[in-house]
Amino acid sequence: MKSKLIMVLLTLSSWSVYAQQTLELDTCIAHAYQKLEYDKITQSYNESAELAQKNASTNWYPSLDIDGTFTYQNENINIPITAPIPGFTSPVAPLNINRVVLNISQTIYDGSVTANVKKVEQAKYDNLKKQVDVDKAKIKAQVTQLFITINLMDANTQILTDKKTILQDRLKVLNSAAKAGSVPPVNIKMLQAELMNLDQVILEAKFGNQALRASLSEITGLSVLLDTKLVIPVAQVTYSDDVTQRAELQMLDLQMRSLDAQRGLTATARLPKVSAFASVGAGNPGYDIFKESISPMAMVGVKLKWNVWDWNKTKNSKQVISVSQQIISTKKSQATTQFVSELRVQQLEIEKYKMLLQQDENVVKIRQEITEVKAAELTNGTITTTAYLEELNKENEAKLNVEVHRLKLVMAQLNYLIIQGK
Repeated sequence: MKSKLIMVLLTLSSWSVYAQQTLELDTCIAHAYQKLEYDKITQSYNESAELAQKNASTNWYPSLDIDGTFTYQNENINIPITAPIPGFTSPVAPLNINRVVLNISQTIYDGSVTANVKKVEQAKYDNLKKQVDVDKAKIKAQVTQLFITINLMDANTQILTDKKTILQDRLKVLNSAAKAGSVPPVNIKMLQAELMNLDQVILEAKFGNQALRASLSEITGLSVLLDTKLVIPVAQVTYSDDVTQRAELQMLDLQMRSLDAQRGLTATARLPKVSAFASVGAGNPGYDIFKESISPMAMVGVKLKWNVWDWNKTKNSKQVISVSQQIISTKKSQATTQFVSELRVQQLEIEKYKMLLQQDENVVKIRQEITEVKAAELTNGTITTTAYLEELNKENEAKLNVEVHRLKLVMAQLNYLIIQGK
């Protein structure tokens, strides 16, 4: 018997822990990031960037390739001699030329092409990774909005439930008063109708809350049930117009850096390139085309390539880049102005809700006092149920305003931090 009692107590304890499951905003945001695999995407970009750097570095590695030619021509190459020379026969090149050569090339100076290609590739993947941060900021804002809205729905449901409890208690009092003949039966009917209507409102609120929690579950991958308590975060806000941490602005900076890298790469088109080369192989004939036999072939040298005139192609490309940078600079200025404007709006919202909360306590206190007076009058039969309910609704509205203002203050503070890029 004792063991059964212990098992029951343990079961009830586990149910209690389960019922008190809590979730914090940071946990929801972290799980949303994890579900959308942002870290995996960033890691893939890092790996791709590393491979791109390795590919660019191969420009400095020696190149090896085999060049094989097997040709046939319809006419011999010969040296025309009009006057015969005693003891001399004009050589004739063979119709078939067959050669296999291993060509080796080593860059000595590439005009900084490789270094600038690396910068361009790195800038490209830095932009891609920063886009991930932009996407994360959007998801963070979405999760935060859902989180606070669910808390608001919880507060509304709780106030409605408290109102129902008050009405049920008031109905008991009226039933007793009706038996004594001090309250007309219609007042009881009206209170019963209000309770039935309140049940419907509570039911709608619960289904709405459940829908919001389902959305949060879908985004985060967590099980957010109706009995899961969402802990309201404490936001520490420091007023400042500094929005340099915004991922969108940082992405524009990276785009500017990417264009700088492209400008550097464009400039290398006019610079000289120097490389050393060597060829080793055999041919029939070899370099001596008049010697019809398999002969070794070897050649070494240095090659210079310099684009002296490109018809202003490089200059025009640089101008295109400059125009693009001016556009990005304008976009950054516009975005900064917009973010700073949003910060100031949120700052006013924060101050507004702080002031409203200071007044809310007195409003609720006065409304409760009025409702208590009206409840006594209803019990004594001096007012109608409608008059009582009107005051009770005003009291509940005042209580709801407290929660609304409190949560909107938190939302404004969190929005302020999001706008700052934190």
